Amino acid sequence: MNEKIIARKNEPITAANHGHSRFTISGLWPRSRAQRAITSIVGALLLYPAMGIPGLALAFSLAYTITALVTLATMSHRLGGLRGRQIGSTFARVLVVGVVMGAVAWYVSDALGYASPSAAILAVIVGATASVAIGIAGLRLLRVRELTELRDAFRPATREVAVSE
Repeated sequence: MNEKIIARKNEPITAANHGHSRFTISGLWPRSRAQRAITSIVGALLLYPAMGIPGLALAFSLAYTITALVTLATMSHRLGGLRGRQIGSTFARVLVVGVVMGAVAWYVSDALGYASPSAAILAVIVGATASVAIGIAGLRLLRVRELTELRDAFRPATREVAVSE
């Protein structure tokens, strides 16, 4: 389903009232998917021979990052601005945390090894757990507001109870 979203300058665009439907801004979704696919394939062809499976992970991460930046630039151009400094600041902080998370996951998984299928599963579980813990701590330390919003989205709604006197 394609819906055209029109926003005034400096007005946030959210999907809050769109339920779970997928929305696009004048065909941006298919173009970004094609770009991501091409970037992923080229990255995989370049990085897999040198790095193996981690090269694929890096290629896909780079493809999503490049696609996000191109999509952001396109949306900013079409809408006349999207608070670039705020988005850039958040992106930089998340990028730093993401690099640290990747390094932790890689180090822990590599230290545990992949000698057998059960060792590989354990390496992935322990590496991912350590990475997520470091990620949450890093996002809190760098005060990334979206982490609080994500936490609040999963909290049950509080009910106000009237107390009669």
